[in-house]
Amino acid sequence: MKKTKNPKRIFTYFSKEIPLLVFITISGILYNFGLLFTPFFQGKMIDSIKDQLPFLDVVSLILIFLGSILFVQVFRIVKRYTVREFANRTVKRIRHTLYDNILHKSLKDLEKEEIGGNLSLIFYDVSQAVEGMRKLTTEIFDTVFVFLFYIVYLMMFSVKITSISLLPIALSILLAFLLRKQIYRSSKRSKELHAILTEKTYDL
Repeated sequence: MKKTKNPKRIFTYFSKEIPLLVFITISGILYNFGLLFTPFFQGKMIDSIKDQLPFLDVVSLILIFLGSILFVQVFRIVKRYTVREFANRTVKRIRHTLYDNILHKSLKDLEKEEIGGNLSLIFYDVSQAVEGMRKLTTEIFDTVFVFLFYIVYLMMFSVKITSISLLPIALSILLAFLLRKQIYRSSKRSKELHAILTEKTYDL
């Protein structure tokens, strides 16, 4: 594996996997857009029974519905696989960089550092950081895109009711924004305590 330039920047690891991110983007958009097929075709099937359409028309509608489900699930598999492949490659790249740094340090420099801190960084912090990157990549599609698709879909039925239903969501986003510093401090403190625990475990 080649040495990573600017290893402290998160964007570096995203830029290393552009082809994979293109697959994630295409499959993510198609999967989440495809989720709208289910309520759409369910409504069509109910209408076909209510309107007493010919039997063959109802069967063809059911087959189209099943085909749309298959379409959605195929792109779901592709998206989940590519996101996990991205996470695995990123873990490998970051740990490679950390091990490379340790191997190129002198014994004096290594003796000054805390073993618990290093072990915590390599095993726990890297996993947590990459898990955050994986969740961000996943949620862009599974939350943001599907949310926007559903808003457009619901607006077609009732602009007023959809707008009212969005108020609690806007409030929860604002609350999360206000609490971000507290969450960051708690997360930082948790990592510090984990490093101490790792150091004590190593000593024992």
